[in-house]
Amino acid sequence: MRHSFSATSCSRLAILFLVAVGIAVPVLAKRKDDVVVMKNGDRLTGEIKGLQQGELSFKAGYMKESIALDWQDVAFVASADRFIVTLTSGERLTGVLETANIPNENIRQIQLDVAGKQMTVPQREVIGLKQRETGFWSQLKGSADLGFSYTSGNDSSDLFAALEARYDTHKYMAGLSMTSQFSGSTAQSTNRYTLTNQNARMLTRNWFVGTYIDLLKSDQQQLDLRSTWGGGLGRYIFQSPATSLTAMVGGVYTHGRYFGSVSGRTNPKQWGNALRLEVFHVPL
Repeated sequence: MRHSFSATSCSRLAILFLVAVGIAVPVLAKRKDDVVVMKNGDRLTGEIKGLQQGELSFKAGYMKESIALDWQDVAFVASADRFIVTLTSGERLTGVLETANIPNENIRQIQLDVAGKQMTVPQREVIGLKQRETGFWSQLKGSADLGFSYTSGNDSSDLFAALEARYDTHKYMAGLSMTSQFSGSTAQSTNRYTLTNQNARMLTRNWFVGTYIDLLKSDQQQLDLRSTWGGGLGRYIFQSPATSLTAMVGGVYTHGRYFGSVSGRTNPKQWGNALRLEVFHVPL
C-alpha cells in the first residue's frame, strides 16, 4: 500500500494548527458578571458576546453555547467591560455600557462611559456591540478546526485543517482565513491550500475603504498559484437594528500560474470591476 502524506505536508499542517490554537486560545478571560434583564422579567448573568442584526449574543456559565436574544425585548443591560458600540448614524463609540430608563417615559437609554465622559443614546439607535480588549492579542479573535477521515473501500484518507482570525476596533477591521486539505489514495495524493484576507478602514461614520486578497494552490487543478486582488470604496446607506443596506464599488485583478509548461495553456490575467450590494433584514 503506497499512499501517505508527505513530511512537508504534515509539517505545514502542524504549523497551521499550532498557529490556529495560539490565536484561538484567549489571552485574558472575560468577565462573567454582565447582566441582562428581559421585558418579561427574566434576569441573566454571564457574558455579553455582542450585538448583530438585532440579536444580542449572550452566554451564562451554565450554558454550553451562546444564545440569541431579541434586542427589542431587552429591558436592561449592564457590563463593566468595554464595548465598541455602533449607532444607526454610523458613529462608533468605545466605552462601558448600562441601560438607564427615563422616569415617567417608556424610553430606554444606553449610558456609555467613554474615557471618563458620560454619554447617553437611545437603545433603539444601538445596532452593534463588539467586545473591546485593551491589547492587540486580547482583541484578536479566532477559531481552529482539524479533521480526518478514512474510507476503507477505496483506501483513501483526507486530512483537513482550518484557521480563522479577526481583529476589530472602532476604525479598523482585518480578517484572515487559511485552509489546508491533504487527500491520499493508492493512486495519487493531492494537496490544496487557500488563504483569504479582508481588510477595512472607516473614513467617516458611513464611508469606508476595503481590500480583498485570495490565494489558491491546488494539485488537482495543476494550479501552482491563483491570486485575486481587489479593493474599493463602500458606504453604509441605511442601518437599523433589523435592516441594513451597504454598497461597495471597486476593482478586481486575477492571475493564475500552473505547474510545468503545459502545451497551449497560458497564465490568465484579468481585470474587472465589482459592484456589491449587501442587504440583511431580520423579521420583526
